[in-house]
Amino acid sequence: MTIPDVKIKSASRKQGRENHYGIIIVELDDAAQKKTIFSQKRKLKNNAAYKKVYIGNDLPLETRIVQNNMRTIIKEMGKEQDMDRLRLGVWNCRGWSTRRNDNSTFRKLVLEHSNSDILAICESFLREEEQLCVPGYKWIGHNRTNLHRNAVRGSGGVGAFIRSELFNSFDIEIIDKSVEGILWIYFNCKYSDLIFSLGMCYLPPSVSTRLND
Repeated sequence: MTIPDVKIKSASRKQGRENHYGIIIVELDDAAQKKTIFSQKRKLKNNAAYKKVYIGNDLPLETRIVQNNMRTIIKEMGKEQDMDRLRLGVWNCRGWSTRRNDNSTFRKLVLEHSNSDILAICESFLREEEQLCVPGYKWIGHNRTNLHRNAVRGSGGVGAFIRSELFNSFDIEIIDKSVEGILWIYFNCKYSDLIFSLGMCYLPPSVSTRLND
């Protein structure tokens, strides 16, 4: 990448699996150097010697396992739907109005421009059996029912907007919403053995009077 004056504090290769080389963990001198390297890393694909070298953030093992599992799911889904990727997103929207107003209009625009196939929502602020409606998506939610009697609006609540086309290929249903602020949705492919679940969780702030256990 021909980046001058890069100062490396340390570098070590992790143990690989089977016939694969382990990843290399590099610690740089400061964040500015990391930003410079990340802005130039796309140039590697143009060099035959380095086109198979990938640069990314160091991630915990648990996160890497989740990402690998999701890549497997996406690969299997692509066989059935001619998809090369599944776009997932999560957003703490701090309330989504069921009325047609600036609040709901702005949030619909965010959803549409995110181009997400599945967008998980935290703090929907929906009450009782309220639902959200956005063309091209189906809403599956878990509204908070334990509200203060003097509350002027809803609070908490989680859910997901799922692109309508996914229902053509998957049986999709709630498998657990027994805990406030946690929702599990089950996806079972109609044309193969592919099965997976997605979980949404809202953790209240530490100063909240609600339990975080």
